[in-house]
Amino acid sequence: EVAMWLAPKMRKVDENA
Repeated sequence: EVAMWLAPKMRKVDENA
């Protein structure tokens, strides 16, 4: 599923921001 790599990606961005 796309959410598999999309979820962690968004989480990383949120952590960076």
